[in-house]
Amino acid sequence: MQDPKSVSTGRSLSNSYESSPSKTAMLQLDNNIAAVISYAPILPFINVIASVIWLKTEPRNNTFLRFCALQSVAISVVWFLIGVVSWAVGMVPIIGGLVGGPLYWLSTLAYFVVTAYLTFHAFKGQAVSLPVIGPIVESNMDQF
Repeated sequence: MQDPKSVSTGRSLSNSYESSPSKTAMLQLDNNIAAVISYAPILPFINVIASVIWLKTEPRNNTFLRFCALQSVAISVVWFLIGVVSWAVGMVPIIGGLVGGPLYWLSTLAYFVVTAYLTFHAFKGQAVSLPVIGPIVESNMDQF
């Protein structure tokens, strides 16, 4: 049995977060497919919209999908905030272009790598908790 606290290694969180064969309440999708949609950046912020839909329509006992959806929203918010900061830094004369542009492109690359990793594991039915965001999401799941 895997250690539920080994979140940074990409293993499943715990048995309670593994996908069950049940379907979503709204569109009757498999839970792992719904989690893939919540992570995959298909079109701008479609994944966030889908995540909000899952958070509002899924029962609280569907912890796998609700965790994936909330973590997806958190990742997208962090990426957006880094984009705003890199834009603001980019406005500083001379140094801004040297720091702001690369910061934005590195954050975008990291966002797509992380979401691809999470999408892959969500398709397999495993919820992976990111080192900083995951515990925050877990502690706030009851509020959403």
